[in-house]
Order: sequence, then structure tokens, then C-alpha cells
Amino acid sequence: MSAETKNLFTLSGLTKEYGEGGAKVTALKSINLTIPAGKFIVILGASGSGKSTLINMLGCMDRPTQGSIFFGATDITAFNKKQMTAFRGGHIGFVFQSYNLLPDLTALENVEFSTELANLSRKQAENALGMVGLTDRMSHYPANYRAVNSKGCQSPEQLRRIRKYCFAMNPQVLWISKQASWCLKP
Repeated sequence: MSAETKNLFTLSGLTKEYGEGGAKVTALKSINLTIPAGKFIVILGASGSGKSTLINMLGCMDRPTQGSIFFGATDITAFNKKQMTAFRGGHIGFVFQSYNLLPDLTALENVEFSTELANLSRKQAENALGMVGLTDRMSHYPANYRAVNSKGCQSPEQLRRIRKYCFAMNPQVLWISKQASWCLKP
């Protein structure tokens, strides 16, 4: 995105439908929205109102039925699946309600796996672990630090591991689910 671009996302006529005929559900209908660069935003709505659908499309995980999404000057709705994956890996970060750590990989291997699409090196993955104080835990597996607290989030140590993925990829956009947002406070 160029320095003169002021909008991170521009949505025009965004519509997403699932199913066909009598089973068709319109999750989003003709959404027009501009999200400025450098801003912290919150997407609120009732259950089933299309929040996750919108974030999935803004994160290049799904495409709209109609309309367009521009990331700066780039029309991401024109991307094929391979381009969506590459773009997501280089620009978008996610912290979901479930943390998606691979149980058979160490902390370092989980970071390396998550940074492969962004073409980051092993040294950058190690640095990311260091940024969150886990240099001495690189060889630990998720089972070594998995514990769920009363808010439904996993242990502070596992949450630090989740944050490191965000740091490692250095995304331009970071989408965080409501359930995980409290966990990411410094």
C-alpha cells in the first residue's frame, strides 16, 4: 500500500449469500464501508449478523457473492485462491477464539509454520519468541503449557505464544476475536 493511500479497506456493494433457493441466507447485503489506515476498529453486532463473514472476507479467507474489497489500491476480490493465501500470509494476521496451535509441533515449529507463507526465516521465528519472553521455551509442545482459565482462554503462557505469531508475521492488519481480545492486552 502506498504512503498516499489513506484507506486500508474500501468495500463497495459487498454481499455474501450462502445456499440456494429457499435455503438461501444473505449474511451481508450491499455493504459500503471505508476503513482508514492506522485506526483501531471494532465490529459489533448480534449473533448471526455477519461479523465473522465480513472478517473472513477482509482477511482473504472467503470471497463475496457480489461487490468489491480494495486493500489500498489492490482489488483483493479479483484474487484466485493461491493469491488470496499469499496475500493473507503477507498482510493479514488473525487471533481466533480457538488458538490453532499444532500439538505435534514445538513452540518454535508452530511459529515457523505460521510464518512460512510470509517467507520469514528461522531466525525471525526465534526473534518472535524472544519478543514475548519465550526464548527458553522454544522446544516446548502445546501440551506443556495448555491450561484454560475461567474466561475460557488458555494460560497466560499460551497466550504469549499466540501473540508471538502476530509479532512474527508483522501484519498490516490484525483481526482479533472478541473472546481472544482480552488475552492480548500487554
